[in-house]
Amino acid sequence: MRAQWGDHDDNFFNMFGLPEHDIDQQVLNVAIPANAAVQIENPRGDVSVTTGDSPNIEVQAHAVAFANSDAEAKKIFDAEQAHVTVSGNAVLVKSESNKSGRLNLTITVPKTAQVTVNSGHGDVTAASLGAGVNITSTHGDAHLSLIKGSAQVHFSNDRGDFSAHQINGDLTAEGNCNDLTFSERSEERRVGKECR
Repeated sequence: MRAQWGDHDDNFFNMFGLPEHDIDQQVLNVAIPANAAVQIENPRGDVSVTTGDSPNIEVQAHAVAFANSDAEAKKIFDAEQAHVTVSGNAVLVKSESNKSGRLNLTITVPKTAQVTVNSGHGDVTAASLGAGVNITSTHGDAHLSLIKGSAQVHFSNDRGDFSAHQINGDLTAEGNCNDLTFSERSEERRVGKECR
């Protein structure tokens, strides 16, 4: 039934009337190298990434669980909690998947960070990034604004919406998507549009 009805926006859980529990988890604030390559992996939940003045990466998480008790919800919260791993120039922000919950991430990176986002079930918003962005989205929308450098968006399954505003670099969008919205782009920049 999950495959037939889908579970984007938690419709699968709401159909069976499971109570929704939510919590703001702790804020992670980790020093990362200059010009770090930041990879964000979030199987279930929205991702919002932007830049700040700090040399650190900051991760705020809002966890949602569908469970019949607070004890069951806590197990889901603990299982899907985000972690930051730094290995040389590579920085990984990762949440483990839990089919009974979702984790919405708000991430602030330094202006020089290169950002890659792999999103499963959820929307991706990227704004004010200074070194480009590469997004792979399975089920959800992608919204870009004020991006310096190249931007690539790959829709792999679901037909999400895509919008891009003020992209100062090459822009490529490919895969299955619904609405496309572009605005305020430099004339000399190449735009690849392969969304169907």
